Amino acid sequence: MEGHSKLKYFLSFLVAVGVLTLLAFVYQKYQITQEKPYKILTPQSYATGTTVSLYKNTPPDFPKEVLLEDKILDYSGTVTSPQGKTQITVSYVTDKSMQDIVDMYTIHLPALGWAITQKSIYEKVSIIKATKNQQNILMSIAPLKMGEVMVTFQYEQ
Repeated sequence: MEGHSKLKYFLSFLVAVGVLTLLAFVYQKYQITQEKPYKILTPQSYATGTTVSLYKNTPPDFPKEVLLEDKILDYSGTVTSPQGKTQITVSYVTDKSMQDIVDMYTIHLPALGWAITQKSIYEKVSIIKATKNQQNILMSIAPLKMGEVMVTFQYEQ
């Protein structure tokens, strides 16, 4: 009977170690996936108390479902005013044409519940404005050299 009791404690100990290991792994994974900003010096032209942060991936409050292409971001950052209002800017370069990008997002955004409030197409830049509840997105789509196109999102909520 004593051997049975020792086995029971040993198995309980193994289960406890396993649960703690799993919790530690999940916590570490959560910490790694949380995007941490790179604070940079705020330009003097900004109001005192403004914070500028850069990110490797999309900033935490940016609606990730909006980005259709899985591209490396050329710019990802936030500017937070002293009053707490944050503007998020995200941009990437694609090899799709300006018209393809305009068509893609004018179909995709409404499917996600965004209302297109402005669509302006010119030779050198196309602009799409969209709103959803209290959120606003301003997209600019501009050609670069060698057939590439820069897609930039400015997001406010």
